[in-house]
Amino acid sequence: MPKQLHIHSCTVSDCEGAKPFVNYPTRGMTLRYLVLAFLLMASPGGFSQLLNFQNFGLEEGLPATGAFDFAMGKDGLLWIATDGGGVANYDGHRFRQYDHRTGLSASTIRAILCDDNGDIWVASSQEGLFRYSGTWQSLRSVNDFHFGDIRAMCKASEGRIFVGTATGVAEVRGDSAYLPAWNRSLPHLDIRALTFSQDTLWVGTDYGLAFVTDNQVARFSGSDKLPSQRIVSITKSGRGGVWVGTSAGLMHVCGDTCEPIGRSDDFPSKRIRSVCEDVDGTLWIGTYNGVVRLRQNGEKFEQEVYTIANGLPDNRIRSIYRDPSGSIWFATYLGGVSQLTHTHFEHYTIDPFQKFSFSSVMESDNGCLYAGLFENGVAQICDGRVEMLHNGAYSVRSISPPFKGSHWVVHNEGISVIQNNEVRSWSLSDTLANSLFYDCRIFNDKLYISYHNMILSRSANPNTIEGFQVVAAFETPDVIQRFVMLRDSVIWAITDNQVGFWRSNWEEQTFIPVEANQLKDAVFTDIAMDSFRQVWVTSLNKGLFRISKGRVSWLHEDNGLFSNRLHQLLFDKDENLWVGGLNGMGEIILTAGNELVESVRHYTFKDGLRHMHTNLRAGYKDSANTLWFGTLNGLTSYRGDRKQHIAEPPTIVIRSIDLFFDDQTQWDGFSDLINPRTRLPINLSVPHHQNHLTFHFLGTNLANPSAVRYQYRLEGLDDWSPITSRTSVTYTSLPPGRYKFQVMARNHLGQWNQDPASFSFEVRAPFYFAWWFILSVALAVILTVVSIVRWRVRSLKAEQMRLEREVELRTAQLQEEVKKSDELLLNILPADAARELREKGYADARQFRNVSVMFTDFKGFTQLAEKLSSSELVATLDECFRAFDEIVGRYGLEKIKTIGDAYMCAAGLRDHDVNHAVNAVHVALEMIGFMEEFNNRRQREGKPPWHLRAGIHSGPVVAGIVGKKKFAYDIWGDTVNLAARIEGASVEGKINVSSTTRELIKDTFSTEYRGEIEVKNKGAVAMYFVTGTKDNYVGSFANTD
Repeated sequence: MPKQLHIHSCTVSDCEGAKPFVNYPTRGMTLRYLVLAFLLMASPGGFSQLLNFQNFGLEEGLPATGAFDFAMGKDGLLWIATDGGGVANYDGHRFRQYDHRTGLSASTIRAILCDDNGDIWVASSQEGLFRYSGTWQSLRSVNDFHFGDIRAMCKASEGRIFVGTATGVAEVRGDSAYLPAWNRSLPHLDIRALTFSQDTLWVGTDYGLAFVTDNQVARFSGSDKLPSQRIVSITKSGRGGVWVGTSAGLMHVCGDTCEPIGRSDDFPSKRIRSVCEDVDGTLWIGTYNGVVRLRQNGEKFEQEVYTIANGLPDNRIRSIYRDPSGSIWFATYLGGVSQLTHTHFEHYTIDPFQKFSFSSVMESDNGCLYAGLFENGVAQICDGRVEMLHNGAYSVRSISPPFKGSHWVVHNEGISVIQNNEVRSWSLSDTLANSLFYDCRIFNDKLYISYHNMILSRSANPNTIEGFQVVAAFETPDVIQRFVMLRDSVIWAITDNQVGFWRSNWEEQTFIPVEANQLKDAVFTDIAMDSFRQVWVTSLNKGLFRISKGRVSWLHEDNGLFSNRLHQLLFDKDENLWVGGLNGMGEIILTAGNELVESVRHYTFKDGLRHMHTNLRAGYKDSANTLWFGTLNGLTSYRGDRKQHIAEPPTIVIRSIDLFFDDQTQWDGFSDLINPRTRLPINLSVPHHQNHLTFHFLGTNLANPSAVRYQYRLEGLDDWSPITSRTSVTYTSLPPGRYKFQVMARNHLGQWNQDPASFSFEVRAPFYFAWWFILSVALAVILTVVSIVRWRVRSLKAEQMRLEREVELRTAQLQEEVKKSDELLLNILPADAARELREKGYADARQFRNVSVMFTDFKGFTQLAEKLSSSELVATLDECFRAFDEIVGRYGLEKIKTIGDAYMCAAGLRDHDVNHAVNAVHVALEMIGFMEEFNNRRQREGKPPWHLRAGIHSGPVVAGIVGKKKFAYDIWGDTVNLAARIEGASVEGKINVSSTTRELIKDTFSTEYRGEIEVKNKGAVAMYFVTGTKDNYVGSFANTD
C-alpha cells in the first residue's frame, strides 16, 4: 500500500488561530501608497508596466539637453539635430559633435536628413540650410532665395529636397534652390510639416493640410473632419496615406478619407508632435506630455502612455524615429534623447520605487495572471496592471494550473489555495515540514506536489480533506526542485545534483538517475519537455543539457551558449527554447525535430531588458503565447504573437588607416587624392619600406553595439579571420603586391552583412628588383675597378678643398663671435671703457668734470605694485623702461642702471659733449611725453595711471667698472647724490633741476624758480621746474640716424 500523508484544510472562519490573508497598512505605508496612487492616476499606464528607455544627455556626451530630429547616415551613424549644440552623430559607443569649431555655424538645428548621395542636410532656425559631405557648406542664400526660419524638411524623388520655411516651401536640387510658383495656392505660407509619399508632397500649415502632385496644389477635401486646422506633424504611413498630427489629435489620411486614431481624450496631450510606425504596425505618438503607444490586438486597440514615471527623460517629445536595428528613438525638449531598443519586451512591477522579485507565474481561467514573489506573497496581473493579491512574508515556489477555479500555491511556509481571488492556507500534519514543498502540477483531477525527495499526489479538489500518496522518490535525500509529466505515466524530476525519471508501470516507487559524464558536478536549476518528448535541463554552472533516447547532449559557453549559469527555461509556440540566466536571456533556435541548435540569440539590457538577473524556475508561457520571465526586480514579458523585427545587419565602414600607428598620417605622395567623406586615400600605393598598415573599422548596430562581431581578411595574403570583437587590425612587413582588405560585421542576432567593406591598395616593389637596376649594378661593378684610382685622386683633392673651406668657415665664425662679444660689451659699457677693458683686461676709473645726472621714478609705486599681479607689474615696467632706453640712446646719454622703479642715466660721459645738460632735459621731456600717452591709453582701458617725476643735477663725477663677475659700469660723487635728492623733491609730470643745471640750459629752456628747498645733508638748495623750450630754440641734439 502506498504511504498515506495527511493534510487538513481550514478557512479564516473555521480554523482556530488561522491568520486572515488581509493587509492593513501602517501609517508610514499609507503615505507612500497615497503618493504612488497619485502618480498612477496622473499616468494612464501606471507604474506597473515599464519599458527599458536608455537615456542620453550631457553626461553621456550629447552636446545639448534638447533635440529636434534624427536621420540615419549611409555609414550607419545616427545623426541628431540638437537645440543649441549643433549636430551630433552616434555610433553606438560615443557622440561626436559638429558646431562652429568644425565649420557648422548654426547651433539650433530644427530638421536633419540624409540624401541619396550620403550627404547630411541640416536646417537651422535662423542661419539657413547646411550640407555636409566631408566639410560643411552653407546654403543660407541660394539663387537670390534667402532661407529664413526653417521648421520642416523632407527628401523627395530625383534628388530633390523640400524645405518648409516661414515664407513657403523651397525646392533644393544640388546647389540651387527656388520658391515654386505653386506656393501661392497653399492654405498658408507658414509651413509646419512636410513629408513625401507616393510622388506626393504633403504640406501642413497653421491653416490646413494640402498636397502637391505634378506641381499642382490641392487642399485636403476632408479638412472639415480634421480636429484642428493647425497641422503639427505629417508622417508617411505603412498602411498607405499619411499620419497627420494636429494640435487637437491624430488622424490617418488616405485619399479623401480621414479617420481619427486612438482615444485622443485619453492622450496626455492632444498636440501631436511626431508619429513613428513600428515594424508590427504599432504607433508611437509623441506629444507635449508623454508618449502614447497604440497597437492593435485583434479588434481591440491597446493604448498605453509612457511618461517620466515610466522611464522617459522628459515628457515633451519633439520627434520619434525608428532606426534600421529596430530601436525607437525619442527627441525631447530638455531630457536629451532616449533609445528603446526592443519593444517586444515589457516589464511589470508593483512599485517602481521598491524591489519586487518574481518567482512564479500562472494563468487563471479569466485571462489574468497570478505571480508569486519572494517574501511578498502573491500578486495578480490584469489588463497590464499588477496588484498585490495577498501580501505575505512567504516566498512562492510554484503555482499550479487552474482546476475548477482554484490554484494551488506552494511556498516556503507550506501550501495555499487561490479561490475566487482569495488566498487561504492549509494546515499540515506534524509529519510534513512546511519548508520542503517546491513544485506542483495538476493532471487527471489529481494534484502532484514535490515534497523533499518525493512526488506526492492527492485529489485536486480544495474542499476535500484527503491524504497524500507517495508516487515516486529519489533514494538520496536531495530535495526535488522541479518535475515534468508526460501524461501520468512518466515523471522527470531534478534535484540539485540529479536528473531522474519514473514510469507508472514500475513496481518500485524510485526515480532512476541519469548517469552521464556531461552531467557530472552540474547543479541543476530547471527542467522542461518538448513536443518530441526530449527533456531539457539547465544548470547553474555547466549550461544546458538535452536528454533524448538515453543520450545526453551539452550546450555551453565554449560551443555557442552565452552563459553557463542558467536559471530557467521554457519553449515558445515555435518550439524554440528560451533560457534565463544571470546576465540576460537567450533564445535558442532549434532545427526541425529539435535535434540541432541553429543559432543562439542573447538578449541583454541593450535589447530592452530592464533587469538581466532571472530567477530560478520562474518562466511561463500563457495561452496567448506570451512568454513571462520572473527576474530579481520585476516581471518581464515577451509577446510571442507579434511580428518579429528582422533587424538589418550592421553597417560596416573602414574608418581610418594608419601608417606605422600614426593616426595623423599624411598620404601625400602615396595616393591620387583623399575621399572627402571617408578621409581615406584613393588609389593608395606605398613603397616597400612603408608597408606597416593598421585598419580601423566599425560595424554600427545601435540596438546592441557591444554585441557586434567581425571577420576580416587581406585578400592576397590570408583567409578570413576568426570571429572577433576587435575593431582594428595591423599588417606588418607586407611583401610587394596588390591587396584588398575586406571586413564584415555580424549583429547580436547572428546576421552578417552581405557586402563587406573593402579597401584596395598596392605595396610597390623595391627598385632593386627591377631589370634596369640589375643591369646597372653589373655595369657599376665593371666600372668600379677602372674608376677607383681616379676616385682616390679626386677624393684627396676634395679633402684638401674641404679642409680649406673648413678653415675659412671657422675663421668667419670666430670673427662673428668676436663681433657679438663686442656688441654685448658695448651694450653694457661706454665705448671708451669697453675698448680699454678689451685691450688691457681692466678699465681705470675716470673723472668727468661736466656731467648731467638724471634720476626718474614713479610716484606712489608701492601702492601701484600692491594692486597688480607680479607678471603685470614686470610687464608694465618693461614697457616703460624699453621706451626710456630708446630715448636715452637717441640723445647719446648713458644708461647707468635701474633700481626698482627708479631709472638713472647720465649725459656728458662721452668726450666733447658740451650740451650734456640740454640733452638730459630733452630726454626727460620725451620721457614725460611718453608717459602722458601711456597713461591716456591706460585710462581708456580703465587702469590707474603711472606718474613720472624727474630730477637733474650737473657737476663732476667719477666713473668706472666695479667687480670681477657680473661687473657693472657706475658713477659716483656728490653730483650723483644731489641729483637723486633733486629727483626726490620733484613732483609728478615735472622736471626738477638744480641751479647748476639751470645755468647750462637757460638759453634753451624756460624754467620756473621754486625757491630753496631743504635737502638731506645739503641744506637748502635752489631748484627750478623746466616749463618748456624758448621761442628762439632751433632744435634738439637727438641722433635720428
